[in-house]
Amino acid sequence: MRTAPRFRTYLSGLSLAFLTFATSCSRDAVAPSGAVVGALAPVAGVGSITAVTATAADGHTYTATPDAQGNFSFPTLPPGTYTLTFSTNTSTSSPWRIPVTVVAGSTTTAQVPVLTHDNVVRGKMSWTLNGTTYSATEFGGKFGPYLYLRGSYKAAGAPAQWNDVFLVIPEENKQGKIFAGPGTYPLGVSEAGAFAEFTTYPNGPLASFSRYVTYSVGAPVGTVTLTRYDAEQGIATGRFEFVADANANATGQVAVTNGSFEVTF
Repeated sequence: MRTAPRFRTYLSGLSLAFLTFATSCSRDAVAPSGAVVGALAPVAGVGSITAVTATAADGHTYTATPDAQGNFSFPTLPPGTYTLTFSTNTSTSSPWRIPVTVVAGSTTTAQVPVLTHDNVVRGKMSWTLNGTTYSATEFGGKFGPYLYLRGSYKAAGAPAQWNDVFLVIPEENKQGKIFAGPGTYPLGVSEAGAFAEFTTYPNGPLASFSRYVTYSVGAPVGTVTLTRYDAEQGIATGRFEFVADANANATGQVAVTNGSFEVTF
């Protein structure tokens, strides 16, 4: 039996409507997501967080702004693993990294330690140069899964003469991971590895200066030994010595010996 033309037209209309509906549903489908919540309450005299960044394994980043009590949330994140990092009103890395896993349809509560320190470097740092021992009167640095520590000594006189020692153990370079907590790190062995600098200048950091650096020469020219390192509690202790070659506005070499530090941050 033949199908009447009007009925065939009706069937064609239904097919077209169904196809349009299915296409629309496919286009409007929402990808599954999960959520992350947490809190890092402000601590008087220490600090408070100003932003939280969630970095996915593929490098994508998402940012949340906490409320006055330090509560934060990421309500819609694609499933996967993330690293949370924190900006505070005293430092950009305290606490430095918190891993979380996002599961579709679930809310993950990040386990965030309390703020215990303000990331201002304090303590003791000394070294010997040309038979004279210097003790730092000012400090600087940045800490996390790495060590960047600067100690500055201001000599008496006019104009004042500053001597700086700067120690760097980076987290990693293109050859792989470098920083591994307490231990001994050779200086001058590899490109973009651990290194040290000695700088001297009058009248402050922007005046003319002479800098010496432990260049990468393929062999150790010194060491930094971390005897204790706790980035969460803000404690670093250790020893150092190095021979550095002239860099900017300098000639020859300097030999820094008997270096030590015991700082909180």
